[in-house]
Amino acid sequence: MASATADCPVCGSVSVQEYGRRKLWSLTQCSQCASVYRTVFPTQEELDEIYGSDYYDSWNIEANAESFWQMKIKNSTSYLMKLDRYLPYHRDRTLLDVGCAHGFMLEAASQLGYVSSGLEISPAGDIARERGFHVVGSNLEDRPFPPESFDVVTMIDVIEHLTDPLEALRCVYAMLKPEGIVFLVTPDIGSFSARIMRSAWPHYLPEHLIYYSPTSMHTLLDRTGLDVMEIGPGYKYLTISYIVGHLSSSLGGFIPRGLWSIANALPSLFTGKPLRYRTEMIAIGRKKAL
Repeated sequence: MASATADCPVCGSVSVQEYGRRKLWSLTQCSQCASVYRTVFPTQEELDEIYGSDYYDSWNIEANAESFWQMKIKNSTSYLMKLDRYLPYHRDRTLLDVGCAHGFMLEAASQLGYVSSGLEISPAGDIARERGFHVVGSNLEDRPFPPESFDVVTMIDVIEHLTDPLEALRCVYAMLKPEGIVFLVTPDIGSFSARIMRSAWPHYLPEHLIYYSPTSMHTLLDRTGLDVMEIGPGYKYLTISYIVGHLSSSLGGFIPRGLWSIANALPSLFTGKPLRYRTEMIAIGRKKAL
């Protein structure tokens, strides 16, 4: 394959090659860290269009808002419980959720005793604020919080959206207290599902700019100065209604639409029950002590 020209946005290597096309996009792979990224990133105007007021419509929220909310809270709670082994216990732990959307993580964190804040630049942040959460409409690069403000920074399905992940994590590093934790969830380009599904893999989306393998995620955390505590498979609680609705929206076509029709005809007690699935990748890094 002919070599791509762009340096790797994760490790900076110039040793890159064509990965091939997925849907409408040409992708490049880094030979050094195994990250895969869009050969040409969208313009800011294109990104603004993607993240418009209807961005979260593909989440299938309206079909069953209450079960969707509970599903998201259950996921967020499970993530926070996983972090307990890495955090010394004390009252009033502080947490920042980057890309907090409607405030699912903020609700779960508040229930577990965290003092929580969110970052959200899309209109979804208004919904979180209406729920009473402290949400700042700012980018990480603006460093909207003082240094060493948080015990935990969560980035759930966020890092794959960023054009400069190294700078973003450096901003996170600055906002973490000594021995603070960053918790990331992102699609795993090296997963079995990505390899077997190829272009049908549901994570190939126009807003996903960089795809990480465990190797590239380790590289990113290490370059930021974070101690790598854990990188491995993640799990999510998903309802059948959510899965089918998401596939119908992202993939289109006769089969997903047919499944969506069937799901709508089934009892909500069945389609709205969250079930645990192995999906994506979890990465945990710790800021070094003073």
